[in-house]
Amino acid sequence: MQANRCAWMVALCSVFVVGSGHAAGPAGGTRSWTIRDIVETGQITSTTLDEQRRRVAFVFRQSSVERGDTRFSLYVVPADGSSAARKILDTAYMDDVSPRPGTDRWTVRADLGQGVQLYEIDDRGGTRPLIVTERTAPVGGFGGMLQSAHDESRQTGVVSYAWSPDGSALWYAKLRLRSPAEQQAVTNAGVVYNSATMTSLAFGKDMSAMDGTELRLWRPTEDRLLAHVPASAMDDFLRFSRDSVAWSSDGKRLQYSDSESTNGGRRDFVRMAIDLASGKVERVPNAAALEALYASPLPNGQSFVTVRDEANGKRLVHLDVSGKVLKDHGPVDYSRLSSRVGSSWNAAGDRAVLGVTYRDHDGLVLFPNVAANSKWSQRRDHFSNCVFSQNLEYGACVRESLTEPQQLVAVSPSRGEVKTIAKPNAALEEIEPLKSERREWTGKSGGVSDGYVTYPRNFVSGKKYPVMVVTHGGDARNRFAYYGFQAEAPVQVFAESGYVVLSVNDPISNARTRQSRDKFLHTDGGDANVEAMQFYKNVEPLEGIEAAVQWAADAGIVDANQAGIAGYSRGCEVVEYAMSHSKLFKAGANGDAGGWMPSGYWAGGTDNYVGLYQGMFGGSPYDPRAVENYRKHSAVFRVDQFSGAMLQQSAARSSMFGLELHMMLRLAKVPNEFVFFPDESHIFWHPQRRAAAMNRSFDWFNYWLIGKRDASPDKSDQYARWDAMAREWRAKNQNSGS
Repeated sequence: MQANRCAWMVALCSVFVVGSGHAAGPAGGTRSWTIRDIVETGQITSTTLDEQRRRVAFVFRQSSVERGDTRFSLYVVPADGSSAARKILDTAYMDDVSPRPGTDRWTVRADLGQGVQLYEIDDRGGTRPLIVTERTAPVGGFGGMLQSAHDESRQTGVVSYAWSPDGSALWYAKLRLRSPAEQQAVTNAGVVYNSATMTSLAFGKDMSAMDGTELRLWRPTEDRLLAHVPASAMDDFLRFSRDSVAWSSDGKRLQYSDSESTNGGRRDFVRMAIDLASGKVERVPNAAALEALYASPLPNGQSFVTVRDEANGKRLVHLDVSGKVLKDHGPVDYSRLSSRVGSSWNAAGDRAVLGVTYRDHDGLVLFPNVAANSKWSQRRDHFSNCVFSQNLEYGACVRESLTEPQQLVAVSPSRGEVKTIAKPNAALEEIEPLKSERREWTGKSGGVSDGYVTYPRNFVSGKKYPVMVVTHGGDARNRFAYYGFQAEAPVQVFAESGYVVLSVNDPISNARTRQSRDKFLHTDGGDANVEAMQFYKNVEPLEGIEAAVQWAADAGIVDANQAGIAGYSRGCEVVEYAMSHSKLFKAGANGDAGGWMPSGYWAGGTDNYVGLYQGMFGGSPYDPRAVENYRKHSAVFRVDQFSGAMLQQSAARSSMFGLELHMMLRLAKVPNEFVFFPDESHIFWHPQRRAAAMNRSFDWFNYWLIGKRDASPDKSDQYARWDAMAREWRAKNQNSGS
């Protein structure tokens, strides 16, 4: 492990302060964080602009640990913030709010008792059904016909929609469901498994019920089918989503994204176009898959702008649909365009406000580049869900930071100014912000990882604290209690309880990792260099994490003998590699799904997984030529090398990926606990279950790192299990001389 000392090597370790540990919060915060605060942090999930009346509507998602549910509220506020936001509707589910063109009403997808359908809403909260399908099916979570990472499964009729530019029509998507007789016939005949289009998640949903997804055109006088895509279990979530379907500026054509399998087993994105008059569907020539995916199409649909990753850096380019460069707009300091922020074009297609992704936040830039971009590039707040007037003079965005919860802000693009117009998370301003610093650490191979250091509430210089590392790809960013990073790791509560928390990202891309990444994304295993792939996915990320802990130890702020590591999804891969390849961590925790387990080669059930495993290990775990690579790199083959206790918490549907490690750790007498949650998604959606997972994670690290117990009587069984594990662990280490 490489020491990383700022005082000696300034170029290797930079710091940016984004919050003060002792200054009051925006509204004079006076209290500390709790797990309930993290779980109940609300999100603005949808925004829209009624340009005619200069007002903004937004949907606010709020969970309640006490009630054990999540509610969705629709608010309306003047675009200039001249009066307070008004709540006009509250329901069990709502999303995708839009103004209905030519009227003073809104449209939303909402569950008002008939599943998720499309409704018209007036300013008093009155509702009128617009499209109500005859049949509904579960959508969301692992149990839905269309699956998602962070939602419960809901009965749904209308999956997505968007109005035409003139408001005379809308497209919408719905599931095509088989009749009872057709469903019984499929059930009786059985489903032929296709590893090119299915994954093992197909076994968790009723494949007999769904016959695909329909894209339909609706007008007051008609409702007709435009396109039908047969069902698969691979990427149904992409089919006709709100982000993947676009109107042409004249309202005569629609384009939508689809995917197709290649001979190598990977999925490539393609773009399709429909002429609404003739009904003709044709494939649109496009550029490389990832360029088309992270692109902003011009209003005419004949070209797009995107960020190209070249050897000398990132460049903003204007391409036609065949991928030919129409204009190179030069180098940029952001990595790609961001669909979560959104991009808006004027009618002529010669000016735009583009949402872009920086390393630690998403922001805005003006296209083509003008002087105002200097103001936007200096902003470090995270922006999302932006909407703008057609002339791009004003708009609204969701803004947040590490110390400020999501709020709605009015935006003046040309002046680079923002103004808060709604604060739905105002109650969280009671919390005094913790001190956090952005830092970079250099691993021993030269890779640079970045992230944040969050200090204990009453940090004392010279005192050594236990240290928690939390990791999940590149999501340690300037966002407020972001569920997509933390999952079941209560970062803020660890800091409140006296831990230094290091939120560490995978290393920043460099020439070596770009080459390995490209092979990882596009490999069929045939020409993969296993060591290069392992370096990209495992070795270099661990080096960055070790450098972060070493920096903290050298700075005298942590006791490296009290180090733990937690992560979910992508973070699981790194946690398992760290626990089996480093002696630094005394305890680890995984959230939903394991890393590169040998069983994943076949258990993923898809050609794509097979290709990735062939690239990572050079073949299957049964291939004599590849077995040594599994022994060297896979955590399951190295359970005797585990450095400490391991907690795994998972949704039931993905638990098979963690079960293999659990059983092998048990046989090796390594302390481990495996907890699965029925009816959960990849990121837990139920507030009480999410709180339970966070509490267990908190207790786990307290027990194994600092010997601390929760005195609650209802946790006595938990500690009895852990005490037995600890005794067995001590005996094993004594017998081995460790």
